[in-house]
Amino acid sequence: MANDDPFLFYSALYGRPVLDPDGNAVGRLDDLAVTLTETFPAVTALLIRRGRVESFRLTARWRDVESLDPVAVRLRVLVERLVPGRRLPSEPSFWVGQVLLWCGRSCRSPSRSWSCRRCALAWAPSPARASPT
Repeated sequence: MANDDPFLFYSALYGRPVLDPDGNAVGRLDDLAVTLTETFPAVTALLIRRGRVESFRLTARWRDVESLDPVAVRLRVLVERLVPGRRLPSEPSFWVGQVLLWCGRSCRSPSRSWSCRRCALAWAPSPARASPT
């Protein structure tokens, strides 16, 4: 896979169009699976969101990616070769967006101080109140 920069940032790739070898739209990048078995997290698969109204997911192995360019992720395989659903590769991996950016009850916890990308709300712990003396 051709890429000039050795590091990929999830925020720069999320939502990027995914194209097949003929340049046809497959969907948009929805998540990345990474493994922590190396010094730096290595991408092992990508999750593609296909459709707008009734969207569904497809999983592509990272070795099925031909290239990354400024506007799209290009696959070297046709859409028929992609696996339906959210499937992790056999090596120990996890989905970055699902684990780190998940929107649910835990993102509203007072102990959280990060922004949730799905609900676009920023939650920060409230400052400790001084007790009256």
